[in-house]
Amino acid sequence: PLFESVKSKVSGNQQTFDAWGHSGGAQFLQRFRMYLPNSKLNTAICSNAGWYTVPENAVNFPYGLANGQISNGNLTIAFSKKLIVHLGVNDTDPNSPGLRHNATVDNQQGLFRLARGRYFFNTSLTYSQTLSNTFNWQREEVTGVGHDPQLMANDALRFLFQPNTNSTTYSVLDGGF
Repeated sequence: PLFESVKSKVSGNQQTFDAWGHSGGAQFLQRFRMYLPNSKLNTAICSNAGWYTVPENAVNFPYGLANGQISNGNLTIAFSKKLIVHLGVNDTDPNSPGLRHNATVDNQQGLFRLARGRYFFNTSLTYSQTLSNTFNWQREEVTGVGHDPQLMANDALRFLFQPNTNSTTYSVLDGGF
C-alpha cells in the first residue's frame, strides 16, 4: 500500500521498487524479503545488518526459523528474488555501538557484522539447495569500509543505477525508485 500511495502521488507507472537499508534498515529489509516474498520489492540491498533471521530450523525465531511462522514456500520464492548481502570488509568491531550480543546470536552468527553477514549468506545458500530451487541472492563485500552508512550507500548505487550507453546519465534499473 505504501508503494502504491507514493506511486500515485508522483504519477508513477513503476510496477516494482528497489530498496537499500543499512544496519537496522538492512535487518528490516532482509526479513521483509523473506516474509513478504510476493511484494513489489524488486532488489533488496542489505548493508551491514547487525544480525539476521537465518534459515535454520533448529534455531528459534528471531535468529532462526523455529516458531517464526515462515514456510518453505515463502523461502523458495524469496530465494528466487534479488537480495544483495552487502558487507563492509572492515565492519569487524565486536564492540560496535548498537550491535546485539547474546549467547544465541554470538554462537550462531559470530561476534561482528562481517562474520554474521557471511554466515547468513552461506547458510541461506545451503538451505536453498536443500529446497532444490533458484538462488538469486548475492554477497558483495566492500574493501576498506566498516560500519559507515555513507560509504556503503555510495557503493550500493552501483546496484540501483546503471550507465545509459547512449549518454553520460544514469538510469534506474527495473523501474525502481
